[in-house]
Amino acid sequence: MHETLPKSDRLAPGSVFSNSPGMPGSMAAVALWAVALLLAVVCFWPGLAHVVTQWQREEFSYGYIVWPIAAWLVWNGLCDRPRDAFGGVWAGPMLIAFAIAVAGVGTFAGMLPLVYYGFVVGCYGLVLCRVGWRGFLALLGPLSLLWFGYPLPSTLYTKVAVFMQMVSSEIGAWVIKLLGIPVLLEGNVIDLGVYQLQVAEACNGLRYLFPIACFAYIVAYTYRGPCWQRVLIVVASAPITILINSVRIAITGVLVKYAGVEMAEGFLHWFEGFAVAIAGLFLLYLVVAVLVRVNRQPGGVWPNIRFELFWPVRRPPGWLFAGISPPLIAAVALLAAGVGAFAAMPQREAVAPARQPLISFPMQLGDWQGNEHALEARYLNILRLDDYLVADYTLRGSGSPVELYVAYYAAQDNTAAIHSPSVCIPAGGWEISGFQRISVPLRNAQSVPVNRTIITKGLDRRLVYYWFEQRGRQLTNEYAIKLTNAIDGVMMGRTDGALIRVTTPIIALEPPDAADRRLQAFLDEAYPLIRPHVPD
Repeated sequence: MHETLPKSDRLAPGSVFSNSPGMPGSMAAVALWAVALLLAVVCFWPGLAHVVTQWQREEFSYGYIVWPIAAWLVWNGLCDRPRDAFGGVWAGPMLIAFAIAVAGVGTFAGMLPLVYYGFVVGCYGLVLCRVGWRGFLALLGPLSLLWFGYPLPSTLYTKVAVFMQMVSSEIGAWVIKLLGIPVLLEGNVIDLGVYQLQVAEACNGLRYLFPIACFAYIVAYTYRGPCWQRVLIVVASAPITILINSVRIAITGVLVKYAGVEMAEGFLHWFEGFAVAIAGLFLLYLVVAVLVRVNRQPGGVWPNIRFELFWPVRRPPGWLFAGISPPLIAAVALLAAGVGAFAAMPQREAVAPARQPLISFPMQLGDWQGNEHALEARYLNILRLDDYLVADYTLRGSGSPVELYVAYYAAQDNTAAIHSPSVCIPAGGWEISGFQRISVPLRNAQSVPVNRTIITKGLDRRLVYYWFEQRGRQLTNEYAIKLTNAIDGVMMGRTDGALIRVTTPIIALEPPDAADRRLQAFLDEAYPLIRPHVPD
């Protein structure tokens, strides 16, 4: 991963580039490389600008140091290679062409994460254009650090966040019970009697997971042990984060119980988080210490960390003065073409199709009488939807209601996207079972595909149907949403869509299929009236 040059190939301190090639060729190589880097920044600028805005979120604020660390490690790795080790390969321009295509789709579809991913792939291509496969593999470690500079895609982020909330809540409540404090856990809400401690999105542990995982990756890269132990160091960041976040939740619960509800807010809550983060880094140190002991490596932890990777290399940057390779020229031409193509690309504004607001959805559907409700502000802040409807409908002469929930998004982009019930329902303390995909028959020989599942909380059992309306498509797979958004964003300039969910209680004394028949009868009345509010 990191080569050490023989003494004869290094320059003495204070020396100049005495063994560099002639000035004209050297300056041409430097100029061409500078142009390549500048074109790469301009070509992928929308994604780079977007990622900087994401660093303003607390859980991603560590991103400001990711690029400088990666750039420094790559610079040192390049400078520490002998001049005759440089030589580009044509895989570099091919990778850059692929990166530009990915960025083009992301730009045209309004999916800026794709533009940043294209930038990282483009960096891989530039390195291949200069140092070939051998040098690329030697620098793959610091280059891959760039992936830590961007948040997870929204769908994956939501799934990880909910998982962290649930696990941290379980362990935190268990620790509180061990201390003799009565507690009731429902989903991610810890009920202490005098106070309900909600393990909200801000406390799900991701603000610890991402920086600790990034730090663990850097430690693993510099660790002198075998490869499997390096992987273990990175993997260990996940259980460490869950543990420290659970301890934080437990400490907050204990302080609330004995010192008042103000202990769950303000400075003390922040200080608890800071102290727990330091504890997480200490646990990571203990993991490395155990691995050093397993390997019977002398000297403890610090001698087995390659700090020399961060020391300035006294060798001149031969990668700049190694001459101009045809792959590098091709890379510059491709990047220039990409910049020109993006500049000439017409600015497609998002299409706002005509639709009726959900507030006008009728509360009387045949024999079904509805009662509309409002979502709490805390849910609206998380969902970030543009329009919604929550209403309970009861059939005349029947006491079992059907809840209709429609969440509409005018654009599914980097700021807001549909939240799948498969993720959100468990966060409310419900257990999901019997998941399957079925087709619900409707009037006029129509049908709609839905996800059918049974949710349980204590003695409360409910039947849920849900699906995603995506510009005339009825989808049941949340990952298919991403694909259709990318396609329709390019072809139509639209990424609007909605989640539709209907829920009804499962009554023990009713026939086994009564809940299904109730939902299907309701959809037969309601679905045709939903369409004007969620346009094709």
